[in-house]
This record gives sequence, structure tokens and C-alpha cells, in this order.
Amino acid sequence: CCVVVEIFKKNFDFESIGINIISFKHFVFLVSNYYHNNPYHNFSHAVTVLQFVHLLANKIGIKKYLSIYEIFGLFVAALV
Repeated sequence: CCVVVEIFKKNFDFESIGINIISFKHFVFLVSNYYHNNPYHNFSHAVTVLQFVHLLANKIGIKKYLSIYEIFGLFVAALV
């Protein structure tokens, strides 16, 4: 959960987009609990997908093409 929060904090200013950081941490915790304990599609895989999206988005300069809310949605989608 800490890695997920750090990736989001690195990319988004929670205050400027109107998201409470405590609520977001709780959301990430709930997401982690809903993943089943199976060999591949688990929370660890979700974090890996999020990390790849984070690296790719920053590599291609996605902020030129999408709004901050669209990017936030992309990151959430990668996590869930």
C-alpha cells in the first residue's frame, strides 16, 4: 500500500485535485483487501501494473495529452 501511495503522491497534488490523502490511503487499503490470494492476479501484480503505467506516462510526457483527472483515472484503473 505504501508503494501505491508514494507513486500517486509523486504524480499528483492531492490538495489541488480535492482528494483527502487519508481517504485515499483507506481506498488503497480496501483495494488491496479485495484482491484474491492467487498466483498471478493479486495485489502485487496490480502494483507492478501501476508502476509500469507511472513509468510509461512520465516517459512519454502524458501531461501534454491528458488532464490531471484523466491521468488520475488511468492510474486508478491500473491499480484496480
